[in-house]
Amino acid sequence: MIGSRKYRDQNPDDAGGGAKSLTAAEVAAQIQAAVDAATSGLKATNAALKAEKQALADKAKSFDGLDVEELKSFHAQFKDSEDLKLIKDGKIDEVLARRNAKLIEDTEKRIKAAQDERDAEKAKNSKFSQRVLNDSIRAAAINAGVHKHAIEDALLAARLDFTLDDEGNPVQIKDGEVVLGKNGKSPFSPDEWMAQRVETKPHWFPSGNTGSEQGDSNRNTGGKTIRRGAFDALPATERAKIAVTHRIVD
Repeated sequence: MIGSRKYRDQNPDDAGGGAKSLTAAEVAAQIQAAVDAATSGLKATNAALKAEKQALADKAKSFDGLDVEELKSFHAQFKDSEDLKLIKDGKIDEVLARRNAKLIEDTEKRIKAAQDERDAEKAKNSKFSQRVLNDSIRAAAINAGVHKHAIEDALLAARLDFTLDDEGNPVQIKDGEVVLGKNGKSPFSPDEWMAQRVETKPHWFPSGNTGSEQGDSNRNTGGKTIRRGAFDALPATERAKIAVTHRIVD
């Protein structure tokens, strides 16, 4: 039987100088002890790795639901900054207050930039509208025969009474309503306004001339004429040009 088998220990340091007999069980125990000694270091290392892995897993749970890229961006934003120092010092409220103030400042800058852009566009539109209105009034003044040296006075006076509607036509507004002309249908026009000035501003007109006949003395139309209906249907800018080159007939 194996259990009764004897082995001799060939240890030369044996006090008796002879061989010591070992049983199979004793030999197996020595082998196991040697194996355990050899693998104990590996087991310790393995246990340490498992513990480290578990610690990392537990730490990762604290980031559940967070965007990794957003965290990277946040870190890059605050890295080496004064805010990061405050955060490290536990002054979170101060950081939030600073960030809020910066956000308000940036928002106010964007609002001001948008306001400036709107004001610039409004000024541009106003300038264009003023030019269209001036052209329309100037056309009416020329057609009415206003003396060339009085046209600027007529423009200044008429601009106080007229504005442009949504379609770019000169109209008078009273109590929020468009004033109608003598036909009771069409808006009161610069032509009608100029006709009234013959009585109230006679010095605007050359002596001995009234109305549209007077205008012919201020311009050379080359014999070209245009019907009033066709003239009135033109845009204000076109009427200003036509009034210089054509004589308006009814």
